[in-house]
Amino acid sequence: RRSTQYRPQSPPPIRHANHIYCIIFNMLGDICGVVHNHPSGDPTASKDDLTMTKDVQRAGAALSISVIDHLIIAGTRWVSFRREGWL
Repeated sequence: RRSTQYRPQSPPPIRHANHIYCIIFNMLGDICGVVHNHPSGDPTASKDDLTMTKDVQRAGAALSISVIDHLIIAGTRWVSFRREGWL
């Protein structure tokens, strides 16, 4: 008998800017936006979200890649780092 219950495991958070820039280099981009979800339904940025964004921004500046925004999506709510003045 097959179970219809499935509880997906959350992937580990991206903690290093090089994970993001590896993707951008493969696409030959010079701007990027960061988007991730909060399955909890609360789009409030965590300390790790803020730290990772600053790391991505610093790494991007060194590579002439501009971070245009970081969005956190949580159900029907979302937060824009640019709009909040965090970028």
